[in-house]
Amino acid sequence: MKKLGRREFLYGLGAGAALAGLRPGAWGEFLDSRPGSQNSYTLNVVIHGMFVVDVRGKGVTLYPPISHQGHDYLAGTWLKEQAIAKGERLALNVSQSPGQPAAGPPEAKLQPTENPVFPGGSLHTEYSHFRFFLPYPNGYSFLRLAHQIGSAPFFTGTPQPYVQPHAIPEVVVFTYQRLQSLPSIQRVFSAPPVAEFPWTPDVQGGYINLHIWAMEPGAPDPAMFRKRFAVLKQLTGFSNLHANSAYYNAGMPLVDKKTGVPGLTPDQEHTLFERTKNGEHPKAPCCKTKPPVSCSSIFLY
Repeated sequence: MKKLGRREFLYGLGAGAALAGLRPGAWGEFLDSRPGSQNSYTLNVVIHGMFVVDVRGKGVTLYPPISHQGHDYLAGTWLKEQAIAKGERLALNVSQSPGQPAAGPPEAKLQPTENPVFPGGSLHTEYSHFRFFLPYPNGYSFLRLAHQIGSAPFFTGTPQPYVQPHAIPEVVVFTYQRLQSLPSIQRVFSAPPVAEFPWTPDVQGGYINLHIWAMEPGAPDPAMFRKRFAVLKQLTGFSNLHANSAYYNAGMPLVDKKTGVPGLTPDQEHTLFERTKNGEHPKAPCCKTKPPVSCSSIFLY
């Protein structure tokens, strides 16, 4: 009898259990995301914290608002992330097979009912701590959702999102399928040279997770959030956009029991404070309250 390896087991005998944990409609995405060979990888880029996510260019660009109050800006493997210096311009380098996305996503892919998607104008990038360019991914996932309270919108003022979301995510995941070689991060300057950012991908069963952070390492502070949101308004030029104060004392959304993202475990949805306070596998949220919008990104489409 042939001895089954880890990959054969996961995609053979274990396939039913894995598929059972996926969100509705994700079975095809799971099958497409399976590594095709020993030299084919699936990459999940996991975004934690407040970012402006611009999908209007030739790819996706992340802009975290500058914070002057003890924010951590990091990228890398879980628990091994490296600091990102102010003003850095980073680019994800992936070797995708032919037929991978070359154009922006349709609005439905961004799940606007569970993710704030806004029309955007010109960005004022001097209010961003760094820029991180990503190619368009194959899939988009929105995790650890904070749900709407009654009919109260998460955002008030102008501009209005394309659709008023019923929930907003703590964690956003971009998935890149069938990579032909290991990905890397490059430091891109206005002129040569180009140097690599210190990240060694950790491959587990053909999957790689890259975490990108813009988050306070301590307990969430609504006062700090309001200052950071003010910078986000300067970055986007949305001077009349406001975070609804009805959510300032809202409960912290729980970690998902199953992420629905192959290769990503629920513990990797935790905040920096949770994993510092309680170890790698905290059993409870970090605190009783936390403004949901304090660690949510907004998309410009």
